[in-house]
Amino acid sequence: MGYALPGSTTSTGTCDKLFSSGQIFRNQTGEAYADTMDIDGTRKILPIEGRQFGNLLTRMYCMRFGRMPAKKEISELRFQINAWADISPRRFMHLRTAQHDGRIYYSLGDDLGSIVEIRPGAWSVGRTENVYFANRPLGGQQVLPTPTSGDSDLRRRLFQFVNLINPDDQLLFLAYLATCIVPEIAHPACLLVGGEGSAKSSTARIVKALVDPANIDLLGFPEKDIDLAQICSHNHLAVFDNLARISRTQSDVLCRAVTGGAMSKRRLYSDADDFSFTFQGCVVITSINLVAEQPDLLDRSLLFRMPRISSESRQCESSYWQEFQKMRPLLLGWIFDVLAGAMDIMPTVKVESLPRLADFYRWGIAISL
Repeated sequence: MGYALPGSTTSTGTCDKLFSSGQIFRNQTGEAYADTMDIDGTRKILPIEGRQFGNLLTRMYCMRFGRMPAKKEISELRFQINAWADISPRRFMHLRTAQHDGRIYYSLGDDLGSIVEIRPGAWSVGRTENVYFANRPLGGQQVLPTPTSGDSDLRRRLFQFVNLINPDDQLLFLAYLATCIVPEIAHPACLLVGGEGSAKSSTARIVKALVDPANIDLLGFPEKDIDLAQICSHNHLAVFDNLARISRTQSDVLCRAVTGGAMSKRRLYSDADDFSFTFQGCVVITSINLVAEQPDLLDRSLLFRMPRISSESRQCESSYWQEFQKMRPLLLGWIFDVLAGAMDIMPTVKVESLPRLADFYRWGIAISL
């Protein structure tokens, strides 16, 4: 290495001085990533074509060579890095949650690579070098607070924020919330249905804040199926708020988001190359009326009907969210407590007849015991 491409202002030696071969790789769908340290000492795993990586590359170049690179130099470095990614081993990239050696790893989303390791009967906060998380959901992933435990009355506290009164609905909601952490299973779509003033959007925000917080918590519903699939591929948990209808083809995409699917589209400025992505995760939908009409989607959904909140029970929004943010680390810790306990008894859960979404069903039984 060290030669320059014809007409190039940078050499492959420049690339060598910034990255080692082990730092460049492609993920399971062929997208190129760099796993490197930023100039402040934080670890970054970023897609090479993204804006964040361009900024990182500029910072690294300035620190290494003492000058600002030209825009053409950054473009040529990206080109070279992409070429080296073709001959690098592939790594599986995860969104928020992963499973490895019988344990669940949940990313807190910070620049230090902090994770929650959940094992049968216990959990702890730490780091791992064996599992890789992508930090790029649509809307910008936010950092989860460090979870804490120690409060045994948190189920009652959770439903101070979630407008579900029936004990059966509460238990089912808890099972859904905890299993959102479980990777590699089909998660039913969560349908929050209620009239004005039933706090369905607030409930959806609570779920998003506890499972997969992002700069944009409530998403609009895109018209194009490919855009819907891409949103689901960029979020571990996607929340679509205040839907009026779901078309048949949109329903099909949501079904694939539940059980797992893949789509592809042509790369920009290319006639020959496709960009492929897979998607499977959690979906929350709020609506005034039941908008999931197709039998396949209904069969993959949990329906929660939310009553209107009386004027006597209504809270000021500012104090509601202040109290939730104060309780959020404890609620997270409680969810991990519930999940660790369920993992401990999962081997003993025996079910004679399994319904659709059988893994969720078994986890729900373990959580409710």
